Amino acid sequence: MLFAAVALVVLLGTLYPMVYGLAGWGKMSVGAPYFNSVLLPFAGVMLLMGLSVGGYWKRSARWSRRRVGGTLALAVLTMLMLWPQGVNVALGAGLVVWMLAAQWLQPITALRQQLPALLAHSGVALLALGIIFSTGSKQEISANVAQGEQIALGDYRFHFRQLNLLVGQNYTAEQAVIAISRGDEPIATVTPERRHYNVRQQQMMEPGIAWGPIREWYAVMGEKTGENRYAMRFYVQTGIRWIWGGGLLMIGGALLGWLRGRRAYV
Repeated sequence: MLFAAVALVVLLGTLYPMVYGLAGWGKMSVGAPYFNSVLLPFAGVMLLMGLSVGGYWKRSARWSRRRVGGTLALAVLTMLMLWPQGVNVALGAGLVVWMLAAQWLQPITALRQQLPALLAHSGVALLALGIIFSTGSKQEISANVAQGEQIALGDYRFHFRQLNLLVGQNYTAEQAVIAISRGDEPIATVTPERRHYNVRQQQMMEPGIAWGPIREWYAVMGEKTGENRYAMRFYVQTGIRWIWGGGLLMIGGALLGWLRGRRAYV
């Protein structure tokens, strides 16, 4: 029910500006502030629901005390480590770690019995962690960059090394070759493009994306402002892959529960 409610909220936020415009009332946009404020209560309820997984600790006072002490210690340690990233990131990550530890600190027999639910709830926690980090630690900058120039964003540097002119099947493109580094250590090379489709007389931007296990780096190539000079936007973001991983874990937990239920009736 919670996921259905979340899907309905997202659908309303997506369709409402379209209906508003078609009705002739003007133009409006629904962005991150709406989704963050409306979906935050649902995220809190989902995380707290995860604590209901695992009934062993409820039946054992001794285990309950150990569990509460250990999980709170992990949560506090997580918050202290992430405090430089911001209060929201630290508190959110501490809550998620507390929930995960409370689920998994159980006897092996209990873990085997509840594995499908544990995987699904851990997927929710990982998804929440990805959202927290992607919104709380996002870095971005806009700049007017010429070939050969570098732009610093936090600890990272984006070096506009080369400009290529491409001809595709139904478009022409200007492609920037941008090297990303941290200090003297190269990280990746991305190639954002400005494409012009001849038939439709339309321009589209193809972002350059580099993926890492924790962070992602983006470069978007905008309008041309001079000879070999373009308006560009650079991003450094954390946790996007965790969002996808959380979804995969939820699907895995649901499939495992379905397989176990099917075997029980065979």
